[in-house]
Amino acid sequence: MHDSFSRTRTATIVVALLLTGLVPVVLELLGSHAEVLVIVGGLLVLFTAFLVLRGSRPVDAEHASETAVSSRGGVELLLYLSPVVFLNIVFPLVSPRMAEATVGGVQLTHVVLASSITVPWLAQAACMPAYRAIGELMAERNMQKITRRFCEVWPAMFLRTLPLAGLFALPLWLATGWSWQAMGAYLLLLGAHVLFVQSLVLANVGERRGLWAVAWGAYALTLAVVPTVWILPPLVAAATQIAAMGRQLSQVRVFERLDRRNFAADALRGLLLGSVLWADKFVLFLTTDGTFQVIVVFMAMLPAALDAPLAGAGE
Repeated sequence: MHDSFSRTRTATIVVALLLTGLVPVVLELLGSHAEVLVIVGGLLVLFTAFLVLRGSRPVDAEHASETAVSSRGGVELLLYLSPVVFLNIVFPLVSPRMAEATVGGVQLTHVVLASSITVPWLAQAACMPAYRAIGELMAERNMQKITRRFCEVWPAMFLRTLPLAGLFALPLWLATGWSWQAMGAYLLLLGAHVLFVQSLVLANVGERRGLWAVAWGAYALTLAVVPTVWILPPLVAAATQIAAMGRQLSQVRVFERLDRRNFAADALRGLLLGSVLWADKFVLFLTTDGTFQVIVVFMAMLPAALDAPLAGAGE
């Protein structure tokens, strides 16, 4: 809040998030005919926020360079929060169609919700080893070298991460008694999302927020178009990141294995970090069989989701 742009940036982000939180209310009041209106309105809010942040300029020329940096930071912050905006718009729209579909006798919405709660926790363990592998190269900021190194270790790292899904699948099965078809869909969703979140590592390391937003935009768009083809959104989103790796992707054939002890230590550290925000949501799902107020719980997490990027942008 130290200058006018910082205040504009914070107010714009908060208003945009509050408007996305009103999506379920609008749908309930206006009915299913409001779907197109909500999508268009959401995109307009996002575009307007982008223009406000990008177009803000200082009155005092003495602080022009500082505010230019702050302006870029505001736009990057908006792009960073794109998954919150995109998914808060799309999920309420597609939930009715997903509720009509079942997988092994279980509503598709429950299977997807279980995955949505598990993935952020699992993602911490899935991605932590990657940062150790590329850690020595991050100081140089040479993205070609970083991408090459990441591609060398990615296949083996991905395969080693998959068994961690069992840590979540077993208690879920014991608590819900889901059929093997439903549990299989849950595990496939976890695997596809692990591929997706690991593919985002390079965009995060390179601070390529535009590429990050493209991935989440592809995810949300695919979900909106084919909500019942549950495996497709994470795969399409991952494809946007894989395509950006270019020629360096050929290094996946190296198939280098990370040190087992380091991998185990990093995975454990990631599981512990992820538990801070997601352990209670996972337990809540198990105890309620997914019947809790999802929107309320996820919106209540926004202050924690906003705290880190806002603090970083203000420095």
